[in-house]
Amino acid sequence: MLIMAVNYDSVRNSNSQVAVPVTYPNNDVNSSGNFIESNLCIISYNMHGYNQGFNSIRGLINSYAPDMFYFQEHWLTPHNMSSFRSDFPEYYVFGSSATERSVEIGPLSGRPFGGTAILVKNDLLSVCECICTEERFVIVKIGDLLCVNVYLPCNGTPDRDLNVRTF
Repeated sequence: MLIMAVNYDSVRNSNSQVAVPVTYPNNDVNSSGNFIESNLCIISYNMHGYNQGFNSIRGLINSYAPDMFYFQEHWLTPHNMSSFRSDFPEYYVFGSSATERSVEIGPLSGRPFGGTAILVKNDLLSVCECICTEERFVIVKIGDLLCVNVYLPCNGTPDRDLNVRTF
């Protein structure tokens, strides 16, 4: 299986695309006992906020028809995580909100932040298993492939070293 991974940041620089072929051990076999080969397309995208990245996602679906999306910085609250499902019904979302602790304390104030998610095409759900979702990473298993979406903080972020060591 060939996996095409594309890192796409259309908000700041529409030319920053990197395609990386990766082999994927697929356990499906045909009637002759040979492994079945297929392709998988994954796009990683820093949304800089759900509302800001929404239209780009639809464009990426129309252009690439990806099997999976890795999203960082969607900035959604736990209540609004359902936006992925309602706006992109052809995908299932595994993810979490970085604002969960803040919302539990009281009303949100200041700039929104964080959040990671992996969207998987509904066709792949029969071979999909969610391993872990946290505010800075999501781990999903597709067949024998372990898919990890990580968003690490930049240098100026408080507790950056702790976050990196924790992961």
